[in-house]
Amino acid sequence: MLNLFGIPVLRDGNVLELANQRLSVVEACSGIRSLLSLAFLALIYAYAFDAKIWMRWLLLAATVPIAIAANATRVTLTGVLSEYRPDLAQGFLHLLEGWVLFMMALLLLVVFHQVVNRIYSAVHASDTGAPNQHATI
Repeated sequence: MLNLFGIPVLRDGNVLELANQRLSVVEACSGIRSLLSLAFLALIYAYAFDAKIWMRWLLLAATVPIAIAANATRVTLTGVLSEYRPDLAQGFLHLLEGWVLFMMALLLLVVFHQVVNRIYSAVHASDTGAPNQHATI
């Protein structure tokens, strides 16, 4: 993703070699904790807001791509910001960036739930649709 922003990068394991600096994606920022937290919140959300068992499993499964996308966005954003302002890649702003992206991931999970529910309702309504009533003259 950094290459798309015109930032040359070489990845060596969990280290990103940028033109001006080296970024290490440490274990705390690897996304595993984010995935586990998002999965836990997805289960609580699904239990509270949807009685369909298959939906609960679908929401749990959806946490994997959502967490990966959120973490990839976080690493990309950190790389872009640090290329221009290296001080933004650490400290409070880095922590805030993580929280904001986690909240975005949680919001994306809720939106995914709403979209799947609308599709399910539309398909289910068309299966049990009202009989076609035409007046004959």
